[in-house]
Amino acid sequence: MNMNQAFDAALRKELTALVDSAPRQSRVRVRRRLAAVAGLVIVSGTSGVAFASLRQPVQTVTMPVAAPMLFEGTGDSTVRLQQGPRRARYLRVELACFDSHTCAVAGESQTGSGHGLSIARAALPLSAWNDGADMQRLPIVDPQAGFKVSADPGASWRLYAVYTDRLNPQSAQLPDHPQHGPVMRVGIPNNNDWPGEQYVPVMASNGKLGWIDYNVLMGAVPDTSTEPLPVFDVNAEEVVGYLNLP
Repeated sequence: MNMNQAFDAALRKELTALVDSAPRQSRVRVRRRLAAVAGLVIVSGTSGVAFASLRQPVQTVTMPVAAPMLFEGTGDSTVRLQQGPRRARYLRVELACFDSHTCAVAGESQTGSGHGLSIARAALPLSAWNDGADMQRLPIVDPQAGFKVSADPGASWRLYAVYTDRLNPQSAQLPDHPQHGPVMRVGIPNNNDWPGEQYVPVMASNGKLGWIDYNVLMGAVPDTSTEPLPVFDVNAEEVVGYLNLP
């Protein structure tokens, strides 16, 4: 089954991710209401099977075991997801809070100034299995039961979530290229590399798995354009689709 077929099958089964939150508010600073990825698409393998061509060292990148997911909301919310694949061991989450003093996900918090962007990050364990390098050792999370996202009342947040089969998915340095420069990496967020200099996996609106600049995705780069965001191949060279933002 190819990626498009898997995506269509997931849609037909209505594997939707739910967010219980207060009504969302429109804000100018961030293009609101990202379309949450509708469904849980299983990705076979952990190193490049979803892509036609990979170059060294990019072919060593750990791939997600299911389609990454995006959500938006305001204030305190409970995020509920479909259960991940059996081989998923962690749910990596990146939470961006806008103009909020509080920014917390599943108990991991970042104190903000109340102005601008704050990021809270966590690796949420899905079972009693524990990676020896996991210093957070957070409580086991049941995605179907949900986990809490916290922000100031009325403050907007954006959550990026991806199932992985390890605590620290392997990323890779991209070769020098005019598109991304010499410092960018590609990979799922982990505890070893700051994702602000990284392309992370997303599901494009056409159902293709691709990669997008973390800073753009999380709202760290001011962007008032209404154009969809380009999603690149794993080499960050060719556009494979777009992430449509209403």
